[in-house]
Amino acid sequence: MFAAFGGSVAAYWLFRRVCIAKGLAVTEGVFGSLITVLTVAIGLMMFKESLSAKQMAGLGLILVGLFLIQ
Repeated sequence: MFAAFGGSVAAYWLFRRVCIAKGLAVTEGVFGSLITVLTVAIGLMMFKESLSAKQMAGLGLILVGLFLIQ
């Protein structure tokens, strides 16, 4: 488990460094937000999680923000 966590941290760090070096700050924000949305989607589909009204509103705001960035 530690190796998976360490690998994940390393991947995020490297991705962030590449985005900064290449001037892709907006891209980093989009992918960061999509990671949250995809994590919630996996939880809903695979683990049969449920969302409260506040959580659904939060996801809606993320999606609206992603739309406005584009």
